[in-house]
Amino acid sequence: MAVAFSWTGYVDTDLAFSEFFNGDHTITLRYMPQYPKGYEGPCVAENGTGTFALGQGTYSLAPEKSSLPSLPQMYFAVADHSTAIKAANLEPNRWYHLTVVSKDDVDARYFNLYLNAKWMGLVAVKHGAPGWPSGTLRFGKRTTGQTINQRNAQFYGLLADVAVTAERPVGTASSSGIISGTERWFRSPTHSSRLRRSRWRPSGS
Repeated sequence: MAVAFSWTGYVDTDLAFSEFFNGDHTITLRYMPQYPKGYEGPCVAENGTGTFALGQGTYSLAPEKSSLPSLPQMYFAVADHSTAIKAANLEPNRWYHLTVVSKDDVDARYFNLYLNAKWMGLVAVKHGAPGWPSGTLRFGKRTTGQTINQRNAQFYGLLADVAVTAERPVGTASSSGIISGTERWFRSPTHSSRLRRSRWRPSGS
């Protein structure tokens, strides 16, 4: 089951960044953008302090009279770093698989981005950088009042099968079987035990 997002739509979870973010981890999801030629739209973001956003980027318009193509983009921001990566094949109303793999090193943390299993780029952030995220994961929007490039960024489309995998356990088994070992899955506002206690704000409310 997927969650549909439009204006003001978001889902809050109770998975804290402190449970997984300080070690090696992977965040993976499936998403269907409604407007890939639009503005930024975070599929997964922070609800708290600092900065974290993973999802759609602003459509890149080629300069006038340029031979370069106009292209949709992915967007990733963490702490004081952000990047937009061109993704030529993004189309509306089609499913895509988006993954960020985080590896910790001596001086920095490295984030590799993948779209449909294809490597798209690397973001490196020093440990002492300001703005590391804290609080809990939110889907569809950033923390209330926080913007992306001075816009009240909103993801439009469908989101499904969000999972967080860490080297150390981030949860215990539940009666629903959704949480298992080192993974936490978020499948819908009503069917995932992690979302059962969450505040689900349906799109348009």
